[in-house]
Amino acid sequence: MNLHMRLFVVLLLITPCFSHADTVQLRGEDSPMQGEILSGSIDGLRLLHPDFETGSVLLPWSTIQGFTSSKARPSLDAFLTQGEALWRAKHRLLRGDVHLAQDVFIHALPSYIQSSSADAQLVFEGALRCALAQGNVQDAIEPWLALVPLRIAGSESPFPTLIPVIDSETMLCPHLPLVSTVRKRLTHEQKALIFAGSSGNGPVFAKRILALIAGDKEALNSLQEDLPTLPRWQQIWTNYFAGIVLLEETQDAELRLQGQLALAFVASLPQETSPWLSGAALVRLAQSFQSEGDVETAEKIMFEVERRYPTHPLLHLDQQN
Repeated sequence: MNLHMRLFVVLLLITPCFSHADTVQLRGEDSPMQGEILSGSIDGLRLLHPDFETGSVLLPWSTIQGFTSSKARPSLDAFLTQGEALWRAKHRLLRGDVHLAQDVFIHALPSYIQSSSADAQLVFEGALRCALAQGNVQDAIEPWLALVPLRIAGSESPFPTLIPVIDSETMLCPHLPLVSTVRKRLTHEQKALIFAGSSGNGPVFAKRILALIAGDKEALNSLQEDLPTLPRWQQIWTNYFAGIVLLEETQDAELRLQGQLALAFVASLPQETSPWLSGAALVRLAQSFQSEGDVETAEKIMFEVERRYPTHPLLHLDQQN
């Protein structure tokens, strides 16, 4: 056998043959991808192809419409079905069908909680957005906490056309205030992540808000001083928690009045701006007037809460703020 023939045989032996290649059809693409399916897990389908710089690519199941393989792969059918459910839930959420989308995301959440894959991020943010849309603070906590380390690591939102649900500087969720229900779920490690933030004055705000909630007067004064320069959602948080702290000044009528005015600012916001805090601010105002003996005003305020926020949890549960 001459030299050229030997080289040809060697090339045949060491070069992957894709004459019977597996194919993966991605959603929105006309032509399928060809290669060799290496493996599949909840994180995605790994496809080998010599054109990929890294040799293989991990394709999220939510982006896969279907695949063909030269080998029987029945274990991957469940992942493909799950991917289709996530894809449908994403588009339901985008068109405002929160209830149907939430069922899928909430059901999938436990399976993805230890994952950092693209589909996991879709599940976390989808569950978070659905919970917030319904004013459900309790169900929003877990997906938010799951998203924080991924955002700090630089992951991007699977919903780029929607308003960001996590603030890039603080890693806080503007529509998930640090009320006691939320604070109780924060571990020391999670607090450290939030305090680390990602840029700017984010960590400073997070620390000062927690200090304010704890009754730190210096934090109260500094936040009130900086109030005009804070982003809108941080102004709302500051007024709410400052109002709660100032109402506890039972011996100082002037400070209690300041607290009522701060809460009144939050209560007067448009209903869609910060519904949980606006409803909670009305409840706390009613409680303050009740404690001062102004029962009539307290009843009027509670009537307004029931009218504007009929499903607010503070109407039905004895929760702290």
